[in-house]
Amino acid sequence: MSRYTDAVAHNLSGLTAVSTGPCPGCEDCAAAWGYASCADDGETVGFDSAYKAGKVEAEGHFSRSECDICDSSLAGNREVWHAVMDAGTSEERIVHFDDACVDCVAYIAHGTLLEEGGE
Repeated sequence: MSRYTDAVAHNLSGLTAVSTGPCPGCEDCAAAWGYASCADDGETVGFDSAYKAGKVEAEGHFSRSECDICDSSLAGNREVWHAVMDAGTSEERIVHFDDACVDCVAYIAHGTLLEEGGE
């Protein structure tokens, strides 16, 4: 293990199904891409349909904020990411973040650091 992988494991503790990019079913993503959710039940039907049709383009943004996955304080592109959080009850919920650095995007996608032979 390295300091990087230790930080990632620590910061993702309690989260499962971690993925980067926009997520269907996420009210934050629906709002960020200009789709309104139904006020009564929080459904994001219009956004979900556009996502499934490939009409939701994901593009990172520049930020000087720290990456919440690895704690890197280097400025650079940040991507949205999601995970499932067990709220301590029988219900799990999708949580939204917008600060994954490009190294973490690659690590989550490949499961290994690029220096370790990831592609």
